[in-house]
Amino acid sequence: MNKIKAIFIMTYKNKTRKLGFLLLISIAILLAYNTMPKLDSTQDFLGMTPEVFTRGDSIGWIPMNSAFGLALLFPLIGFLYFKTDLVAEHKSGIAQLMLVSKISNFQYLLGKYLAHLIILIQVMMVTIIATFISMKLIYPTDAISIYEFISPFLALSGGILLLALFPIIFDSITILRGLFGSIVYVFYYFHIFEIGMRVGKISTLKSDGPLNRLWALLFEPSSDLVLSITQLFDVSGLSLISHELKTIIFEQYNGQYELISLLFNARKIYDGLPLYLSGVRFDLFDLVIGIGIVIIIIIMLFLSSQFIGAKFKTPKLNLPDIQMPNIPILKSINSKAKLTNNNTDFTFNEKSLNFESIKRESNFIDLIIAELKVNYSTNPVWWYCLIALITILGYTLILGYVQYMLPLVIVVFVYYLSNSSCRESFYATEDIVHSSTNGRFKFVLAKWIAHSIIITIFSSGVLLRTIASGYFIGIFGYFAGLVFIVSLALFLGEYTKRPIFLQVYMLVTTYFSINKIITRDYIKISPNSQDIPASVEYLLMGVGFLMLVLCKDKIFNFFRDHLKKEV
Repeated sequence: MNKIKAIFIMTYKNKTRKLGFLLLISIAILLAYNTMPKLDSTQDFLGMTPEVFTRGDSIGWIPMNSAFGLALLFPLIGFLYFKTDLVAEHKSGIAQLMLVSKISNFQYLLGKYLAHLIILIQVMMVTIIATFISMKLIYPTDAISIYEFISPFLALSGGILLLALFPIIFDSITILRGLFGSIVYVFYYFHIFEIGMRVGKISTLKSDGPLNRLWALLFEPSSDLVLSITQLFDVSGLSLISHELKTIIFEQYNGQYELISLLFNARKIYDGLPLYLSGVRFDLFDLVIGIGIVIIIIIMLFLSSQFIGAKFKTPKLNLPDIQMPNIPILKSINSKAKLTNNNTDFTFNEKSLNFESIKRESNFIDLIIAELKVNYSTNPVWWYCLIALITILGYTLILGYVQYMLPLVIVVFVYYLSNSSCRESFYATEDIVHSSTNGRFKFVLAKWIAHSIIITIFSSGVLLRTIASGYFIGIFGYFAGLVFIVSLALFLGEYTKRPIFLQVYMLVTTYFSINKIITRDYIKISPNSQDIPASVEYLLMGVGFLMLVLCKDKIFNFFRDHLKKEV
């Protein structure tokens, strides 16, 4: 028990003492306002007319919309805030250090799971408090019962238990720790969003392609069986809250059917299923609410007793003496758990440390090849699988649906390519870059070209489909988007050198992109000539980011010299 507690405390303290946790809490607080009922977002997500929105705008919407926002945010937290941390521990060797000690794999994963669960509950509690304050500010004279306020958040409780477990599952399966696992998770998140909110609109995208007919067969709402199968993937509870929001509007509009569709009959589908509660409006009111409140109180008391106060002490571990490797990340391990033993042999993953192909005397072409090899050696098999998948999608699905999916994939690419700069900083290869006869300029330019090749290979199916369709204007949009994406990734990586910043960036960008708070069309591959000005803007921004990266040293030297003169 003490070992599980030690892993739990180490993980919790490591995650909550970073800037990313403060930003996460800030996002949760803003979520309480950002998901307040707005005509444009409600009309887009729930598919209702302005008249219906006006009739349904009431105090009961506020907790519903905050819970709806959490259902969108929780899967992103699980992937970006938890999963990437576990992958880093495996690459750096921390996880292996734990496992060669007396801490078993089960204890290690259980401690991680408990820490993830507590952090998700904390985020939900902060959102509940912020929602209550916002509700009183917007509707100061209206009232709402405790049950009506808390029940939408209780509907997420089952999802929290599962979403805290997902990073552990991905960590336990070796093939899901790298880029392939990230792509699987992003497509799964897209599935949650698409099935949970837009099933009624997918029918408008049908064509004669074989995959489109398969999609319609599996995911069109033609029977309760199909709905129950598809909604089993919605572990966040998004479709439950969406259905209940529509039901409220439907009832308040005197029973007139003014909505596009009521996507799911939540109570009919979920009665008896062990993974879900029976909907937002429970059948056993007092029992469910009572149990939920007791669980929340126990958790909050446990947190207060463990983490508040100056008398807190980290429990000691009875670990064997192991020689601690000189790796920067390992400094975050508590100094009381010393691992020293010269007889213990520990081996790291040498693939991630192999930079022998990058040498001071390498020419420009060798630098491009070396960067491609480093990216390829990480996940060679999944490169081929992903190329095949995107090629199939590019040829069989209609172009509009592929372009709709593209922004979520782009966010993953920006994060993946940005990490290459963090990788160089972590493994101390920057001295090779700066002392090379090629100069830093050629290193950065070679990396830019290599990353452009990577994206072109991965998106070859979409590109070939665009060419085959005669959308030559779309080729220019593709090229402009490629320049923007690669340059943005290099800019973020070179100027931050911090993986935690990139995790937060990916979290915020994905959430804002899905909710249309920022523009989605990074790559405009449509055949419309009116999209050319937007593509030109992305091209110019991409060139600007690239110039900032290439001139990074001169910019830093200028400001440093200027500050010295001021002093």
